[in-house]
Amino acid sequence: KIYKDLRNDSEHRKMLEVGKQTIINYVSQRKKELNKRTYATAMFGLHSMCEAQVDFGKILVVGAGGAEETWHELVVSFPWSNAGFAQVCRFETKECLCEALQQIFEFIGGVPLRILFDNMSSAVVHIEEHGKRQLTDMFMRFTMHHRFKAEFCNPDSPNEKGNVENKVGYLRRNYLLPPPVIDNLEEFNAQLLERCMEDLNREHYVKKEPMSDLFAHEQEALMPLPRERFRVVTFEKVKTDKYSFNHFDKNRYSTSPEYAACEMWIEVGN
Repeated sequence: KIYKDLRNDSEHRKMLEVGKQTIINYVSQRKKELNKRTYATAMFGLHSMCEAQVDFGKILVVGAGGAEETWHELVVSFPWSNAGFAQVCRFETKECLCEALQQIFEFIGGVPLRILFDNMSSAVVHIEEHGKRQLTDMFMRFTMHHRFKAEFCNPDSPNEKGNVENKVGYLRRNYLLPPPVIDNLEEFNAQLLERCMEDLNREHYVKKEPMSDLFAHEQEALMPLPRERFRVVTFEKVKTDKYSFNHFDKNRYSTSPEYAACEMWIEVGN
């Protein structure tokens, strides 16, 4: 294209004494030089207060009998202050995601304005045309209940949430190694949050200020917690038999006689 443009330009046609391949080679080399200059420069990301990133990471836990089991840590990080908070979960389900997020929100005393997620199956059913996400029903209700804006990375782009990627590894190395023995998960997670808060008593790697002071400013700007706690339940439609029993998950549950042979919604919780 460049060669043809030069040949068709009357001003440059007489001066053009090189062949087409020479032009191709030059353009190819120039593109490489420009790309190299572009990507050889690193820049610090600009993050606003009260914006968070979320990710799951795998950890090892000593289970019954001393055998190691693979569990998961859910981490919420705040890039502006570099604060990070973790909760240990058995699985990466939508129930674990919502319950762990809620525990962290309650511990820090508020809700971030905007939270960046990857396209985890516990939050996203699938990606539709033009990048629109279809969310799981529970996660959609969770975001509406807490009023934060959920945003998502482009597919296969973990670098877009690099702060939480680093925080997952940092918290695992410092607080979850060697593999912990967890007898009471609720107590362990409460202690883990306290240790995450104590970790803020160090200097920010760029701002050279105490991370505890920076995060205290963020806490003041968080959205308030909802007046009612989110109920981590799933709604399922079932049909009762003529004896008013409904069958769900290989179990049978009784209802009132007036609900015989009809459809009803049930709540399924942990």
